[in-house]
Amino acid sequence: MEKDFMLGSRGMLHDKKGQTNGGGIINLEVDSYYFLGRGKQISANGYPLWNHRDIKEPNIMGGTGGYVFIKTSEAGDDNKFDTYAKIECMGGNGKNNGHGGSGGIVFFDGTNSLGLNNIRINGGLGDNGWRIERFGTNAASGTAHWTALDALLIDNAYHRSDKKTAVDVLKGRKTQYYK
Repeated sequence: MEKDFMLGSRGMLHDKKGQTNGGGIINLEVDSYYFLGRGKQISANGYPLWNHRDIKEPNIMGGTGGYVFIKTSEAGDDNKFDTYAKIECMGGNGKNNGHGGSGGIVFFDGTNSLGLNNIRINGGLGDNGWRIERFGTNAASGTAHWTALDALLIDNAYHRSDKKTAVDVLKGRKTQYYK
């Protein structure tokens, strides 16, 4: 069953159609998980998505990607990703001279199953993603973190951007900026 929940960052002021909403929050606390099959099994994407071509209003800004928190009590081999399964927290794309929304956050607590190729956290493209020379409208990447592995992923899917992703490094409490 696929259902879109329009939660998260409120989007643009006076957007009565919900076409610029953020991705919302998904919180799963389970014994173990197995994401099976093709496509997105969990999605907290900002709007509008790349395939929303019917938007005619000018300067539509993309909503921020959402937040997915997955806590498991089993850290072993019970947690698995099928090869083509996806968790998405992507930023929405700007439309008609609008800017993209930043990528979201995926947080795994208690699992050692990495699944790097199964996570999509990139920021949204600006101006329909067509004008590469205007890469200043593309948004910053999201992040994915695995506590059991002490691993962090920052991935903007090769989208050029002049935005930065801030990471608070606990050692010394200093914020590092990565491009």
